[in-house]
Amino acid sequence: MIALRPLLVAYVVVWYLRRRASRKIADTLRRQRHQEEQNLELERSVRERTAELERSHAQLGERTAQLSSAKEELETRLHELATAHNQLVQAEKLQAVGQLAAGIAHEINTPIQFVGDSLHFLKEAFVGYKRLIGQYRRAVEALALEASGAGQVLVSELQRIEEDVDMPYLEANVPTSFVSCMEGIFRISTIVESMKEFAQPDQREKSPADLNHALQATLVVAKNDYASVAEVTTDWATCRLCSVTWAT
Repeated sequence: MIALRPLLVAYVVVWYLRRRASRKIADTLRRQRHQEEQNLELERSVRERTAELERSHAQLGERTAQLSSAKEELETRLHELATAHNQLVQAEKLQAVGQLAAGIAHEINTPIQFVGDSLHFLKEAFVGYKRLIGQYRRAVEALALEASGAGQVLVSELQRIEEDVDMPYLEANVPTSFVSCMEGIFRISTIVESMKEFAQPDQREKSPADLNHALQATLVVAKNDYASVAEVTTDWATCRLCSVTWAT
């Protein structure tokens, strides 16, 4: 027993050391496993967080695209609304102008008829006046051959008055003045009628329309805008504009 005691002590020491080493190794392995588990948990958390951030980024991009599309649509609607508002305002202005034009055309048309009728009467009266003047001249010529004294004085006075009023000039130019006045009255009447065409209220029902008449009325009303820069020649037989010559 005494001889075996050192061996027994050595065995116990070796056993204790091996057990202690085993515990240290086990603790080390346990700590490593724990660290690996923590690392895996951290890695999994990072992956989940990354995926969540990617989903949030995708959702943010999709939402941004939706907002951008909504903004463009809103801008388009606002532009359409502004255009419709401007068109409505313009339509109301045109309606007001049309009503005013209709009233003005009606007011102008009546005195134009009076003036036209009066000019026509004066033109016919001047024709009779010329015939009467011709007879007066023949009577004066006959009186000049036969009269003496007071008769000669009367003949001289008539001849002087005829020279003062320049009868040949009047006889040559008064008829052309009547023609010019009648053309002016016709021109005014045509413009008034064209204005009345534009002043008519809109019709919801479809009905036949005379395109030639509409084009003619448009050209009459718009002549002031193009007369100084172009000369329009029309061909209503084929319902087309033959040519437009621009002024240089």
